[in-house]
Amino acid sequence: MGRQDQDIRPNTELIDIIPVSDDVLKELPYASHARYERGKQCLENTRKDLLDDITDCINSTEDDESRIYFLHGPTGTGKSAIAHSVAVRFDDRKHLGSSFMINSAYRHPSSDILPTIARDISDLDPSFKAALYRAIKARRSDRSISDLEEQFKLYLLQPCEALEFNGSIVIVLNGLDE
Repeated sequence: MGRQDQDIRPNTELIDIIPVSDDVLKELPYASHARYERGKQCLENTRKDLLDDITDCINSTEDDESRIYFLHGPTGTGKSAIAHSVAVRFDDRKHLGSSFMINSAYRHPSSDILPTIARDISDLDPSFKAALYRAIKARRSDRSISDLEEQFKLYLLQPCEALEFNGSIVIVLNGLDE
């Protein structure tokens, strides 16, 4: 069985499952219209080698291998189409944690990116949702942090440290330079 076929559900024996109030999680900022769009992916049978290379990087079972794939290049070279294609590919496999596609039509503050990713992952995985809820439930002010480092620690790192995942959860970011 390849890594892409593994269940991404965490080992729930490591955490106590608690009732989660969606109202608390909904207080985290969420960027609407930032999700990928199927119609913006690469044309069929194009960029196949690059998409396979990205997929292999994500699915690698080597512990010492980076799981970050940074795609860069000049404007108009198809980076956005590739990002949408990767998001579609892993969403179809139920391994897409989040996609955040920044474009000129919808401007979101940078402080919306990490809470949006955290809320998306919580929709994918109930154990992450419970861990995120525990991280932000006590203090209302924790739900409106604008500092990116604090957001990363509270909304992503802390919930992930409470879990043990099997398989990959993919996050696709596109257009961060816009």
